Amino acid sequence: GSIDIGGVIVAGDLVDGGEGEIFTTDLGGSISINAAGSITAVSEIFSVGEVSDGDITLISDTGTITVTGTLGDAVVNAGSGGTIHLEASGDIITGNILSSGSAGGGSVTITSNQGIVDIGNLNASSISSNGGEVTINAFSNIFTGAIDSSGASGGGNVTVTSSSGAIDTTRGRLDSTADSGDAGTIALAAATTINTGNVASNSNTGLGGAVNLGSIGDIATGAITFGSLSALSGGALTADSSGIISLAALAPNGADTVIGAVNRPNNIQLPDAVTTSGGSVTLFVADAYTFASDLGTDQGNFSLDGLQAITLAAPIQTNGGNVTVQSGGALTLAAPIATNI
Repeated sequence: GSIDIGGVIVAGDLVDGGEGEIFTTDLGGSISINAAGSITAVSEIFSVGEVSDGDITLISDTGTITVTGTLGDAVVNAGSGGTIHLEASGDIITGNILSSGSAGGGSVTITSNQGIVDIGNLNASSISSNGGEVTINAFSNIFTGAIDSSGASGGGNVTVTSSSGAIDTTRGRLDSTADSGDAGTIALAAATTINTGNVASNSNTGLGGAVNLGSIGDIATGAITFGSLSALSGGALTADSSGIISLAALAPNGADTVIGAVNRPNNIQLPDAVTTSGGSVTLFVADAYTFASDLGTDQGNFSLDGLQAITLAAPIQTNGGNVTVQSGGALTLAAPIATNI
């Protein structure tokens, strides 16, 4: 049957430090709940420890999972975050999810086989080590707040997949950045549409992580920052859709941008100004297209491939990179092109 939880669940030793403070000791205990029906918790579920947090597993064979409060770490501990695994036949709805730790973020896996996933902010970051891996799968729509898998020595990968619905992460930022190591990959795949807030997969001194966006319907994002701040490049930004792809801002930091290589969009809406920043920018578009962004090839190449007519409606300035435009119809130059040698 179903399981209803009316109070706070805590696994691990708690010590009263006075003045309202609670400290944790040693290893957090594991929490594992498997129900044939639904699991409902109207408060928090914590697994806390000084050295590491315990694992949390909630599985509903035929029902839903609902946690109205915080799930995971009670505190950001000095150890490593615990593993969190949520799986249900139906919807999974939670508040914030915490699996962070100085010694490493824990992995978080959320799977709804027939329903939606709707969660608050998810933190699997680490201020001293690697961020945790985050994987979210749902049959239908996915809604999230901020997802943070950043790490001082490496960012964790973030993978979000909806097999028949949409993905909406506009309530927060997606962050797989790294300070001294390589950043993690951020990959979103949806059957219908993708909408995000800001996305960051850059590294300060290592390789940037790839950002991969794929859907049948429209894709709209906030600012995307990727590549390496130390000129080491990294994984590319790729976006594929048969609808409209709209990118609010781009900071590639030496990495490549490839739009429409697998599935050409009907239209690509780019920021007012686009620079290659040491990487290449490659666009494939299906319908007649007007390129209306000021373009600067800063030591990188720009390529535009259209199946129909193309109009270049904004200035193009080459600074060490090549510009290639291939049109299946008419090609109209409606703005100046200048080359610096």
